[in-house]
Amino acid sequence: MTTPETGDVIIYPYLWRREAEAGETEGRKSRPTCVAISREIDGSQFLFLLPITTKLPTAGTKAIEIPQLEKQRIGLDIGTRSWIVVDEHNIDNASRSFYYEPQKPVGKLSRQFLINIARQFYVELKNGNRSVDRTSED
Repeated sequence: MTTPETGDVIIYPYLWRREAEAGETEGRKSRPTCVAISREIDGSQFLFLLPITTKLPTAGTKAIEIPQLEKQRIGLDIGTRSWIVVDEHNIDNASRSFYYEPQKPVGKLSRQFLINIARQFYVELKNGNRSVDRTSED
């Protein structure tokens, strides 16, 4: 298996910021997750991961609804609404992760949709996007 690339959708035990702030260290369930950024730094592959949810985003949450065609590309139920949350993310070191399991991506987002996500993610990063750092220092 190869390391995921930017735009891939993988299954990952995403840890929501509210869960991390409550002291939790494990994601409650594995979910489809968008690899917003995949970069090699000093021999390690770092992933910036955005959660995909079927729950209607709450007021104040920044999320992008996934169009039908994109849901087909990544194997999501086209009869269920889904969103990519862009105002929080997990950072993980795929090379040494306790959470990321090497896997074949379940799909890949189109370049055009990924550009839209990247723009929104960048705006949220500048506005203080909340991250959960899951990289290992061991």
